[in-house]
Amino acid sequence: MFRLYTPILLLQAICVWHAYKNNSEQKWIYLIVIFPFIGCLIYLYFHFSGKLNIDNITETVKEAVNNDYQMEQLEKENRFADTAANKIRLGDEYMQKGRYADALQMYESCLNGIYNDDPELLRKLIQANYLTEDYKSTIEFGKQLENDYGFKNSQERIAYAWALFYENKLEEAEQQFIGMDLQFTNYHHRMEFCKMLIEQNRLSEAKDKLGRMKQEIEHMDAPERRAKRKIYSMISEMYQEI
Repeated sequence: MFRLYTPILLLQAICVWHAYKNNSEQKWIYLIVIFPFIGCLIYLYFHFSGKLNIDNITETVKEAVNNDYQMEQLEKENRFADTAANKIRLGDEYMQKGRYADALQMYESCLNGIYNDDPELLRKLIQANYLTEDYKSTIEFGKQLENDYGFKNSQERIAYAWALFYENKLEEAEQQFIGMDLQFTNYHHRMEFCKMLIEQNRLSEAKDKLGRMKQEIEHMDAPERRAKRKIYSMISEMYQEI
């Protein structure tokens, strides 16, 4: 009995993983979970019959069983064709896996030719350097992008501002956060600004900013409030903790 059940459980796990990865309707997950064997067969037939061959199914199984499959494929591609595009894609995968030093190495190796001052690559370098706690390099790349429009409200600018803070450049850090402190938008950026104020024990300023953010969302129409429900909850929690 155990020998029969093990392959079914494996098949069930693969089908659930595939359904989740491809954002399939919830009904498919229910079918797979409630009717493990029959549900899996129906799911596989519906999703693979007529449009995918056995090689595609094999690739799906490999990817489900091996969590590092995508990374290994990118590493193979990079060994086969050592191009900047392949290195950047591999660097992005390393970032997702939390291998920040490896990602940084990939990005740095692209800093030549047309990529030497590429804003997108520089933003990746800011994030990778910040996550490896190399704040001086984070600042160096951040300064190159201060006049870049795409950097203005980016997540990487938050990292740049914090790097300035950690290097004791407090006024410069605050100016960066002020530049992102815009009404009715940038709520994540503004929460990070409040965290910086709290770090400096400027609690009343932080609470005032959080209160204004709460009021902004409370005065939005119903669809906008629903869309911002999660960030509103985070703002409210931080407000209560001060």
